[in-house]
Amino acid sequence: MNITIYDTNKESSGCGCSCSCNSESAFSRDDLIRDLEAKAQNSEVKSIIIEDQNRQELISDLNDIFKSNNERITVNKSTLDFTLSKILPLIVVDGKIRCANSIPDADELLEAEKSDSRVIMKSSCC
Repeated sequence: MNITIYDTNKESSGCGCSCSCNSESAFSRDDLIRDLEAKAQNSEVKSIIIEDQNRQELISDLNDIFKSNNERITVNKSTLDFTLSKILPLIVVDGKIRCANSIPDADELLEAEKSDSRVIMKSSCC
């Protein structure tokens, strides 16, 4: 199983949003990677930090993902930042979008893969 996590290194509040609320801390990207290493040993986990990517390659990769998942969205240079603000973190398993705008734990992600569905987005505080 190939798992790709698209995320940012920009800081947010501890609850996973930028509103400075006092909600419970979100499961982090590093937590998910550690959890997957323990529970899905035959998986390859790749973390893509968007700030480190060539913007045109990122646009192309996202458009390929959206197209193969029958999403009705196309990203271009002028819409990239807005789109990323709505979907990050984005988790793709074997080419299928399994989670957007949230970090699940390994059990949630593996269940979504098993049932060929997406992880239900966790509610935010904002």
